[in-house]
Amino acid sequence: MIWNKSQAQISLHPFIGGNLNDVHDFDNQEVNDFFKPLAAIHFGVGIDIPISKRVSIEPMLRFNQKGWTAKVTGLDYMDLEFVQKASYKLSVIELPVLVNFNTTYKKMKIVYSIGPYVGYAAEVRLQSSYKSEYYHDEFDSKSDPHFIENEVINGLNRSDFGLIIGTQVELNNFTMGVHGQMSAQNLYGKLTENANKHMSLQLTLGYKFKL
Repeated sequence: MIWNKSQAQISLHPFIGGNLNDVHDFDNQEVNDFFKPLAAIHFGVGIDIPISKRVSIEPMLRFNQKGWTAKVTGLDYMDLEFVQKASYKLSVIELPVLVNFNTTYKKMKIVYSIGPYVGYAAEVRLQSSYKSEYYHDEFDSKSDPHFIENEVINGLNRSDFGLIIGTQVELNNFTMGVHGQMSAQNLYGKLTENANKHMSLQLTLGYKFKL
């Protein structure tokens, strides 16, 4: 009865954090040298619903930025060195549902989580630059909608689904968690059959309000 009164309460869990995102191509390992990590953010709110002493379910609504960067160097047709950089950033609205397994260590609660998510990329933004000795060009898809890279942008799968797994520490209602997220959707499914998946490592800070 004491546990049910003090611990088994529904909690509102707002949170914010940072991501380290990448894309991995499972069918063509050489392509992975092209994809580089992108740092971004996520934030949202969850409702932690206890269903037993050790288990709770936490549906969430969150904004999550995903993407990757790229850098290519070489010689152009005039044998001049060039550097080309690009970054793709997807602004994704996601609905994760985590199953939490709760343990305790001294005064801390340690939570192990796993669960699916679905999402949709509300915005896709590409920024790129090309520099050589005699040529310099920059592009931003938000300000220039008539660039050839729009073919690539339109070829992205905006819908997404996958799995989240991780752990979280709770102390005095403050939370800090580390989670891994992997998409089951082929990112370039409209352009290629290769299994290129989004992957993210996420650090999250939050606070739980008892309802």
